[in-house]
Amino acid sequence: MNFAKILALVAIPLFFFLGAGAPQEEPVVDLIFYNGTIFTGNRSQPWAKAIAIGGGRVLYAGSTRGVAPFLKRANRVVNLKGRLLLPGFNDSHLHLRDGGFSLTSVNLRGARSEKEFARILEAFVKTLPQGKWVLQGQWDHEKWPSKSYPNRSAIDGFTEKNPVLLDRVDGHMALANSLALQLAGITASTPNPQGGEIVKDPLTGEPTGILKDQAITLVSRIIPPPTLQERREAFKAAALYAVSLGITSVQDITATEDLPLLEEMNRTGDFPLRFNPWLRATSLEHYRQLLFSPMKEDFKPHTIKIFVDGSLGARTALLFSPYKDAPSTSGLAIHEENTLNPLVEAIHRGGFQIAAHAIGDRANRMILDAIERAQTLFPRPDSRHRIEHAQILRNEELHRFQKLGVVASVQPVHLLEDMPWAEKRLGARISHGYRYNSLRRSGVVLAFGTDWPFAPLDPREGLYAAVARCPRRGGNSWSPSERLNLQQAVEAYTQGSAYADFQKDRRGTLAPGYDADIVVLDRNLFLLPPSEILKARVDFTIIQGRIVYDRLIQAPPAKERHPAPSAK
Repeated sequence: MNFAKILALVAIPLFFFLGAGAPQEEPVVDLIFYNGTIFTGNRSQPWAKAIAIGGGRVLYAGSTRGVAPFLKRANRVVNLKGRLLLPGFNDSHLHLRDGGFSLTSVNLRGARSEKEFARILEAFVKTLPQGKWVLQGQWDHEKWPSKSYPNRSAIDGFTEKNPVLLDRVDGHMALANSLALQLAGITASTPNPQGGEIVKDPLTGEPTGILKDQAITLVSRIIPPPTLQERREAFKAAALYAVSLGITSVQDITATEDLPLLEEMNRTGDFPLRFNPWLRATSLEHYRQLLFSPMKEDFKPHTIKIFVDGSLGARTALLFSPYKDAPSTSGLAIHEENTLNPLVEAIHRGGFQIAAHAIGDRANRMILDAIERAQTLFPRPDSRHRIEHAQILRNEELHRFQKLGVVASVQPVHLLEDMPWAEKRLGARISHGYRYNSLRRSGVVLAFGTDWPFAPLDPREGLYAAVARCPRRGGNSWSPSERLNLQQAVEAYTQGSAYADFQKDRRGTLAPGYDADIVVLDRNLFLLPPSEILKARVDFTIIQGRIVYDRLIQAPPAKERHPAPSAK
């Protein structure tokens, strides 16, 4: 852009740049955005018209006139033309490697019947070599007229040469074909593992192919691991897809063997995302083994993921009373108190942050009790433990989050996915579900994520779910008192996630000195109805002051193979 034109656009006389009061040594300015709506997240100045970036940090955010001294040293100046600029989105909970693999795996999320499920799967299997495992899938039987679980008999006919393990959308239930069951040694006499269930035909006693929670590991543990190159490609594809959606940071449940690879990709620039890896501990012994894993100090995880229960979709979320549509069960406990309490205590004493998966009301109570016990025995200021999902909460648990300093790491897109059937599961307890505003009013920090690939990665969906709480096509709002306004939702996706990641002093806010992690959307959502959120497009994604995605010059990367939000 011509410098004279820049001066004319911002209506600043030349003497402003050359006056005696100008700084003697001005920093190099890499980027300036102006003439738009900028939400900074800075409490003292939440809105701005222009922003200057240099050295990977925000140099200035404020008025168009105020940015003028930076213009003469700017390498690039962008006229926003009324567009919206925000802090980059920080996904507080996802499975990045699985997400990368899902971009090239069979996608059954859109199947609307058992027949369509089988048709899509059969067509995909025909493209594979003999012996290749069929994984991922993300099917949802609640979209089918029958609402019945799929059975291995429906897929055995065309998968006899390929073992199959297909996840339900929540990741807490899977369908295995007969070949996979055979390879895993699962028969009618195989007992249920702790925290899991092998679903069996009530007449024959034979496994149906449906595995719940810890039972899934009976098959997953025999799947050949992906090669180093396959993992590298999966992470790269996932990262490119994420930045195209305006995501600048992710918090990932990471396999220990992937840490050296991610460290290398980060060092060489093959991985553009900010990345906080977590480790998962399945037991106290497993946690102790993790402590001896070789990890570079500058890439060492500070968060340990544990599971307390399963999911609502699989009816394995742990409730105080039975499911309305399955009175014989109240869910599954991955841990009982006698194993949960020592595990929480050990992780807490070890100085790690706990990220505890808990969905049901009883599971949330159990983990809050365990955290309170650990804090009482070994006080540790600002341990910042977190509960992942926190979907069903009784009133008496709300204040305990705030009292214990526990972050509510939630995924609003699950609300959209669960809405058609959650009341069938919970009955009147649905009023205790997805209580984002109640948590906020109780003083609890909300951190937004997605749980990708078990839900869409697109932050637009999460923002829409939190603000509208109604189907993508519109309709009645579900528990409207729990809606957030757009600013609150954006803050949960930026500042809240940064806080949960111990990065709030440098990310999630666009103020001088903070990391220049930015997303630019093609329209000002603050002036438009919630439905416009799903139509917005990402024009720029900037990480550490560097443009990593520019919609005008870059073709979109590989996407999830289901309809985009704007098309729904």
